[in-house]
Amino acid sequence: NQYTALAGATTVSSAPALGQLNGDEGGQLNTSIEELNLSARTANALVNNDIRTVHDLVTLSDQDLRELKGFGSKALDEVKDKLAELEL
Repeated sequence: NQYTALAGATTVSSAPALGQLNGDEGGQLNTSIEELNLSARTANALVNNDIRTVHDLVTLSDQDLRELKGFGSKALDEVKDKLAELEL
């Protein structure tokens, strides 16, 4: 193939499927924010900022979370505790 000459013998493997990321056999990344049993204030802040699943949540840094409207340090601590509980 014409691209092999340009790329050399480099092999690119595909990324793991969403459900396989970080050993997520149980599909925790697809869990909705509402199912996490967070406080109403924290859950509402996440949902109101279009964070609907655990996958959406884990893709954000602490700084990204702090910048969300209605999301403060207590909410960040609560989310970190919940993610640790889920081993994510």
